[in-house]
Amino acid sequence: MPVDRSLGRNVRFYDSSKPSITLGGFIQNGSVTETNFLDMMEILLTEAPPRVQERTSGHVVATTNNLLQPGEYDVYCDSPIEVSNEPWVHRLISHNLSGREDAFRDGIRSRDGKCVISGLVNSRAFCGN
Repeated sequence: MPVDRSLGRNVRFYDSSKPSITLGGFIQNGSVTETNFLDMMEILLTEAPPRVQERTSGHVVATTNNLLQPGEYDVYCDSPIEVSNEPWVHRLISHNLSGREDAFRDGIRSRDGKCVISGLVNSRAFCGN
């Protein structure tokens, strides 16, 4: 059975003309700004520029450095929305030849649940991420 990659996503976006169908989503861990999100939309969708609005609050996403809030977003375009057919690569995990780095990383994560590099709490550490 394939892994459900949508598990834990706290940002989802929809075609406003088909609000029950999810176009995609991701886990907002505090690093994606509204500008980043709009840039993602311009890569993902063939129709640009989209207008994106949060469903509950009605907040219109703008090109700012404000963090994107978790939620459900409707994407509005002047023509029908089509997802790009560009090839994509699932996030790759790099492996090292020795287990030394893995042991160090795993030890730190098990101690405090934080990223070894950034020091930010990894809220998905319980999932092995």
